[in-house]
Amino acid sequence: MPLEKIPSLRDFFTIVFKYKWSVLFLFLFTVSSVGVLTYVWPFSYEASAKVLVKFEREKAPLSGTSGSSNTVMTMRGTEEEILSEIEILNNRFLVEKVVTHFWDDLTREVKTEPVTFFQKAKALLKNAASTVIDLIMEIGYKLDLIQKLAPFESQVARMHKGLTIEVVKDSNVIEVKYRSWHPELSAAVVNKLTELYLDHHIDVHKIPHARDFFDEQKDIFLQGLRVSEDRLQEFKKQWDISSINIQRKLTLENIAELNQESNSILGNLMELESTVVSMRDTLSNRTNYIRAEDIALAAVNSDIVTRGLEEKTVIDESRIKGLKARYEILNDQLEYSNNRKRDLDSKELDLNRMERELELQEANYKRYLSRLEDTRIDEALDMAHIANVSVIEPATVPFSPVRRISFLPRRIMHLSIGIILGLMMALSYAFLAEYLDHTFNSSAQVERMLKVQCLASIRKE
Repeated sequence: MPLEKIPSLRDFFTIVFKYKWSVLFLFLFTVSSVGVLTYVWPFSYEASAKVLVKFEREKAPLSGTSGSSNTVMTMRGTEEEILSEIEILNNRFLVEKVVTHFWDDLTREVKTEPVTFFQKAKALLKNAASTVIDLIMEIGYKLDLIQKLAPFESQVARMHKGLTIEVVKDSNVIEVKYRSWHPELSAAVVNKLTELYLDHHIDVHKIPHARDFFDEQKDIFLQGLRVSEDRLQEFKKQWDISSINIQRKLTLENIAELNQESNSILGNLMELESTVVSMRDTLSNRTNYIRAEDIALAAVNSDIVTRGLEEKTVIDESRIKGLKARYEILNDQLEYSNNRKRDLDSKELDLNRMERELELQEANYKRYLSRLEDTRIDEALDMAHIANVSVIEPATVPFSPVRRISFLPRRIMHLSIGIILGLMMALSYAFLAEYLDHTFNSSAQVERMLKVQCLASIRKE
C-alpha cells in the first residue's frame, strides 16, 4: 500500500538515508557525466558584424514618372524594409555560397596527438561521446525519427542554426552573429557573409535591363516628338496661321462693327419706310386718289406742296433702295466673318490639340531622358559597389567563449547545473522508490497504516 503524505522532516531524511547508496551513486553519476561533457565539449565562440542601412540613394522607377525629392528609394526607413534586408542576409543562397567557400574548414578534422594524461583522457572521452552520439543518430535514422541529410545540406543547416541576424534596437543597423567552435572561422564566416550580402543587395535592388528600357522609350518619344513638330508646322503653313489668337480677335472686332452698322441701317430703313408711307397717304388725301400711282402729273404740278411731298417721297424711296443694298452687302460680309470665326475656332481646337500633343511628347521625352541618366548613374554606382548599405563594424576574432551568464564562466555554470540536476534526480529516485515500496520499515508505519498498536519488533541484523 503506498505511503501517505510525509508528516515530518525526520521521515524525509529517513527516506534519503534508506536509499543513501543509490542516491549517492545517481548524484555522482549525473554530476560526473555533466562534468565530462562540459570538459569534452568544445567552447563556442561568437563573432559579430554590424551593417548600416542608409536611405539617401535613389533608384529610377520603371514607370518613368518625373523624379523629385520624394522619389522611391532603394530602402525606405521602415521596419518592413529593414526586415526585408534581414531576409536577404539570411537567405539560403548566401549561406550556400559561404558553406562552399569554407567547405574545407568546415569539414576538416583537426587531429592533435595527445601528450599529457589529461589530454589523452579528454581525447578518449571525446571519442566515446562521438561514438555514442553517432550510434544514437544511426538508430534515429533507421527508425525514421531523424531525417538524414547529405553532408552539404547538413553543413548548410548547421550554419543556419549558428547564424543570428537582428536589428539593433531603435536604429537602422543590422547585427550579424555567427557561433562556432573555432574563433577564427566564426569571424571569417561573418565577414564573408556580409561581403556576399553587399554584392547580392545590389543585384536584388537593381532593375534588370533598365538602361535598355529607358533608352528604347526615349527613342520612341523622340520620334513621336519630331512627328508632332512636323505636323504642327505643316498645319500652320497650310492655313497661314501665324497667330490664330490675333486673327480671331480681329474677326470678332469686325463682326461687332458689322453687326452695329447693320443694326443702324435696319433702324434707318424702318424710319424711312414709315416716312414714305406717311407721305404717300398725305398725297392720296390731297389729290383724292386712293393709290399714289394713280395721281396725275398735272395734279402734282398744280400744287407746290404736293410737288414737294412727291419729290421728298422719291428721294426717300431712293435712299431706301440704297440702304437695302448696303444691308445685303453687310449681311454677306457678316456671314463671311461668322464663317471665318467658325473656321478659326475649329482650327484653334486643332492647333491646341496639336500643341498639347507636342507638349506631352516633349515632357515624356525629357522624363525618360532624365530616367536614363539616373539609370546610368545607378549602373556606375553598382559597378563601383557603392550601395546604400555598408559594413560599419567588421567581425573580429573572439578571444573568449560565449557565456550564458556574463559574470559566470561556462564550465562553472554547467557544473552548477549538473549538481542541481544530480540532486533533483537522486531525490526523485529515492521518493519514487519509497512510493513504490509496499513493505513496512518501522513500528510507527505499522501503527499509522494499520491503526493497531505494535507490541514488539525484531531488528534485522
